[in-house]
Amino acid sequence: MVERYDVVVAGGGPAGLAAARGAAAEGGKVLLLELQAQIGGQTQSATWVPADVITHPLKESIVANMKEVRLHSRHKELSISGDFGAIVDRRLFDKFLAAEAVASGAELWVGSPVKELLVSGDDVRGVHVEAGDWVERIESELIIDATGARGEWSSLLLRKVLKRDWKRELLALSNEYLMVNVTNDQSADLFFTSYFAPLGHAWVYPFGKRFAMAGVQGVRIHPDAALDEFIGRRGVPRLERAVPVAAFR
Repeated sequence: MVERYDVVVAGGGPAGLAAARGAAAEGGKVLLLELQAQIGGQTQSATWVPADVITHPLKESIVANMKEVRLHSRHKELSISGDFGAIVDRRLFDKFLAAEAVASGAELWVGSPVKELLVSGDDVRGVHVEAGDWVERIESELIIDATGARGEWSSLLLRKVLKRDWKRELLALSNEYLMVNVTNDQSADLFFTSYFAPLGHAWVYPFGKRFAMAGVQGVRIHPDAALDEFIGRRGVPRLERAVPVAAFR
């Protein structure tokens, strides 16, 4: 069976949901495909969002308003005060975005892995979706890959269209822990030092009264080992008594 859409979006994160919402609001027939069984089900728990992005329904996903950012480098620290938006719970934030996309007219298919790209010459003309015995061929003039750098679409596109292999060692990999017993305030700590994350950075975001999200991102690192070293290193006062209770990759 062949389905036809004006726009097909792969990936049910904020970028994909915003693209689907915008295209549907302009009158397009839009389909969003999400690999996981639910929107917001497999994601980092917290995300820093600018204030102008948060509309009324999305405010329910806020876990902390950001009033200060502390920047840490090897030789200097800098504190900046202001309105820096909010930390949101991604599991709720993504679901609210999905509701807005559907309200705008987009279709959402969850549990829908893309197995193959339909290529004509150098152009991607559609996708082949397969889950168990269910198979669907979907054609579209516009395909948007919002699956992220680790997404399977990226490697499919490189192999099918650009005839290149995907060098995953060049990706910026990340890992994040939900920490408990954290000394919190309305601030974020950002660490820009190669000791924690070569060619990347580390962070601590508040996530409620006693919780925080601590993470690292970098190129050519083992994210699990880098994060364990970060939270165990003295010099991050908020984490001195903290204990990880969940991991997000």
